[in-house]
Amino acid sequence: MLVQTVNSQTAVEVWIYRHSAGGSSTETRSIRTGIGSKGFSALPNPFKSSITLSLAGACGAAQVSVYDLNGRLMTGLTRGRNAADVQEFVWKPLGAPAGVYIVRAKAQGKTWSRNVFLEN
Repeated sequence: MLVQTVNSQTAVEVWIYRHSAGGSSTETRSIRTGIGSKGFSALPNPFKSSITLSLAGACGAAQVSVYDLNGRLMTGLTRGRNAADVQEFVWKPLGAPAGVYIVRAKAQGKTWSRNVFLEN
């Protein structure tokens, strides 16, 4: 996997290898995360012990909430007024079971959502 910044967006290039009786093949996919100059990222994903949730271009108050798939709030992380161009929150899901969680970020009247995967 290759992670790079292109035109102020983070691009993740993933190589997928397939092996079968007839031989093997390689597939390359490029994914733009969209954090760019204004956006939201959740890295690494999948994760084991902690995940960094970053809001770019979101000066001022920001809130990040993490929900399980039943809609139960796992944690709410709030930061007051901040002049920084990038605000980072770290979620350490102590005691939470492995699985998919929904992360919602709010700042400057905008909302972003990401699905994240907690591994064992």
